[in-house]
Order: sequence, then structure tokens, then C-alpha cells
Amino acid sequence: TNAPSADYLSSAPISWPMLGLVSMLHYYIAIRVWGSMTPGEVSRKFRGMSGHSQGITAAVVAAISDSEDQYITNTILAVRLLLC
Repeated sequence: TNAPSADYLSSAPISWPMLGLVSMLHYYIAIRVWGSMTPGEVSRKFRGMSGHSQGITAAVVAAISDSEDQYITNTILAVRLLLC
């Protein structure tokens, strides 16, 4: 099969949602590795969250999600938003 070109993959409509998804997955994986806290408990350990570009979306998802189910639902909604 033919792989997509580097120009295509680096274009904003493709890279923007993918980078946002990777940021949200990194946070989710960290929570799963820690194992004993929910996304909401982890967020409350921080004084704030920040992001740049699509990272703002990832920070919002982390900040508003109290449970793992909410985090997954909010991640899906955020990726849909980043695809717009």
C-alpha cells in the first residue's frame, strides 16, 4: 500500500487533530499507569493546566473530566471538534 506523503500528514487538517489526540492519549496513559486515581483526582493535584494550539483542547478535556468514562467521552468530542 502507499503511505500518505509527508506534506499530507503535516497539513493542518490532519496534524491538528492527530496532535491533539496524542496529547490526550499521553494523559490517559499516565493516569492508567498511576492506576489509583481518576482523571478528576489527577487534575485536582495540579494548580492549573495549560496548552498551546490543540493542547488547549487537551487541557480542557483533562480539566473537565472527573471519571475515566467522562475522559474518554470528552476526548472523542474534542477530536471531533479538532476535525472541524
